[in-house]
Amino acid sequence: MTGTTASQASRASTDGQEEARVGSSPAASELLLPVAPPSSVLVVGTGLMGTSVGLALRARGVQVWLSDIDQGRVETAMDIGAGEQWVSEVVDHVVLAIPGAAVAHEMLRLLPAQPTASFSDIAAVKSSVQRDIETLGGPLDRFVGGHPMAGRELEGPEHADAELFVGRPWALCATSSTTPTSLAATRAVVQLCGAVPVFINAERHDASVALLSHLPQLTASALSALAVPVADAELRLAGQGWRDMTRIADSPADLWAGIVVSNAAALRAPLTALIARLHAVLQELPPSARELLEPPVVTPLASSPLDLETQQGLLREHVLALVAAGNSGRRRLPDKDAAAGRWDRVLAVVADRPGELARLLLAAGAAGVNVEDLHVEHQASHRTGEVTLYVQEGAGVPLGLALQAQGWRCRVEPGARGPRSLAVDGPVALGGAESSAG
Repeated sequence: MTGTTASQASRASTDGQEEARVGSSPAASELLLPVAPPSSVLVVGTGLMGTSVGLALRARGVQVWLSDIDQGRVETAMDIGAGEQWVSEVVDHVVLAIPGAAVAHEMLRLLPAQPTASFSDIAAVKSSVQRDIETLGGPLDRFVGGHPMAGRELEGPEHADAELFVGRPWALCATSSTTPTSLAATRAVVQLCGAVPVFINAERHDASVALLSHLPQLTASALSALAVPVADAELRLAGQGWRDMTRIADSPADLWAGIVVSNAAALRAPLTALIARLHAVLQELPPSARELLEPPVVTPLASSPLDLETQQGLLREHVLALVAAGNSGRRRLPDKDAAAGRWDRVLAVVADRPGELARLLLAAGAAGVNVEDLHVEHQASHRTGEVTLYVQEGAGVPLGLALQAQGWRCRVEPGARGPRSLAVDGPVALGGAESSAG
């Protein structure tokens, strides 16, 4: 963004978007404080998400410093332009892109080096992070819990994307002590990344994602796990409904085990409600149907209460086993690419107006590339979507370059493992040198 200041980019990033507020939020009446966006940001954690934050901020003129316990990841992130190696530089804001269980300790470790910076995180569960900071005596007035509702199933800095957050909701959970200045600085970082701030308290956030994100993951994994013992010939009957319902069963087991353990209290109510609805149907099935379903034997509850550590350990083991079984079930589905080899994915941003998808497909045809499959990720808040085109391996880069030459903003992911949709997004097609194709 040549010649664009962070302040200008922050204003521009919200064009066509609306901030959202869920319930009451601390300092809500002062959200519009005229605070300049941070000019320098330290990103701790250079995985997919942290490196994507760095790329987005760098593209908008922010000085970004990077830190990670894995020096190799820092070097990869620096190589792709996400920022510079942090040594001891003082910054305006710190983004903790690390697991939620580590946020409080890392914040306290950094406080001597960052005496005035505001802090935010991107962990999937917010209440436990705030409790940890409070327990350790951290400055909650300088902290805002954050959770960008974006991501991809590919991990590591090499898969980062400056436009990963554009148009996506980004939950901001201020504490009762958060200062308006800290909240305004965090909001500015979110807007500079192109995301849409959603102001919500930590408890309501955790309850919302338990229903809307964590429960669907467990359901998809459980459903997909049922396919493991099914014969190959029978799996050929799997239609689009099954594939759609189990798409997210590809997710990493270790990640979801940690999330479920962290949000166990909020997840119990929606999981119980779902089981109750299904059980009501089960109760009305005739005995012969029940026998055909072969429901698993339910393990009886422990006769005596377990201590918290033991209970969390058992929960983690069960979730790991469930999601891993779901992974296995997804891998058993017959795909067109099983015979054709691996795919390239070309992800192109399309505006939400008549004819855009057809124009994209015609452009692919004009480039001589056959589109084997596609998926559309809608972004209503930004009036755009991102279309993932699956093409034969080796055709992705030429197609990406051809689309870029015609003004499309796109990126290429060579050698993907099959048609699995992504949580990705982007602004209206601008094309030009900003494409990541190739």
